[in-house]
Parts: sequence; C-alpha cells; structure tokens
Amino acid sequence: MKKYFLLPHRFYAIGWVLVGVALLVSILDFSDVLPTFSSKVISVIPGRIFGTGFIMSNDSWYDEIEMITGFLGLYFIAMSALRKEDEMTLLLRLRSLMWAFTANTILFVALDLLVYGYSWVYILIYQGMFIFLLFILRFHWELRKMKMSISKE
Repeated sequence: MKKYFLLPHRFYAIGWVLVGVALLVSILDFSDVLPTFSSKVISVIPGRIFGTGFIMSNDSWYDEIEMITGFLGLYFIAMSALRKEDEMTLLLRLRSLMWAFTANTILFVALDLLVYGYSWVYILIYQGMFIFLLFILRFHWELRKMKMSISKE
C-alpha cells in the first residue's frame, strides 16, 4: 500500500525523544533551574496587528527550544507510519484527525468564552500542540480497540 505523506516508522521514537526533551526543558525553565541562555534577537515592536517595526532585544531561547522540539516531536509521532500500515489504519487516521479537529474546535470556543487576559496567550500557544495530542491519543485508542476486536474473533 502507498503511504500517503507519512514519515518512516523510525520517526516515532525520535518524536518521543523530542517531546521528552521539550517537557524536561519546560519543567526546568519553569522552576528557574536552568542558567540564563539569552542573546540579542530581532523582535517586532508591539503595537497594532503586525507591530510597528523591528528592534533588537535581549530574549531567552528556552521558549523557542520548548516550542520547536515539542511541535516537531508531536508531528513526528502523529505522522510516522506504523510498521504495518494498511487501508484500515489509513481510515482510522482520517477518522481520528476529524475527531481531533472537532474536539479542538469545541475546546477552543469554550476557552475563548472562559479565559481572558494574558492567560489567553498561553492557551493560543498550546492550542497548536493540543490538536496533535488529541489526534495521537484518539488514533492509538481506536487502533487498540480494532486490535482487541480482531483478537476476539
């Protein structure tokens, strides 16, 4: 069977390593254990929708490390092929993806009505990762249910 836009299976393990690194850096950064790792970066001057220009500012790199490794890790986990990929698993992927989008949209609307202020920025940031997490959980749950039903027959 042709694998449509799926990564090789080895990316599954790489994805879990990246997610582990992201979680570890996030926990250590939150607890202020890590040393300062900042440098001058180009950033947008706050104002209007896209800002009013650019400035050089001193900023920490830990947030970027957390976000990039977290997103890449979840992407690798979600999009890596199973060892035995067939039409049924492709259908399970599609159904799980549609379920994840629907659940993510419902959660997004509910949080939009309930959360205000600067906390909303954190929700927007992690909302992008949450859809991957929902997809991964739903896909593996459905895959497990399918394997259990096949073994009972």
